[in-house]
Amino acid sequence: MKQVTFPPITITTVDYDRLAWIATAGVNGQRYTVAEMLADELDRATVAAPGAIRPDIVTMHSEVEYEDEVTGDVPPWCIRVRRIWMPDGSRS
Repeated sequence: MKQVTFPPITITTVDYDRLAWIATAGVNGQRYTVAEMLADELDRATVAAPGAIRPDIVTMHSEVEYEDEVTGDVPPWCIRVRRIWMPDGSRS
């Protein structure tokens, strides 16, 4: 069986606290499986102060440009832009 390797996670202390609260609320509520998955990801994350995050790390409220390099079917001019928000949709 092939072992799955997950990419590293770096998260700010502020985002960690917010997401940990969501995971805890989910474990205590109706979303147990998803909350456990989130908690597992938070457990393996490197947590850093907001000012210590490198500029190439995507955090909440970041705007990122990306393209699908796996398929090779995306033309160079077709770049997607997404803004990263908290799971509840809050913007603060």
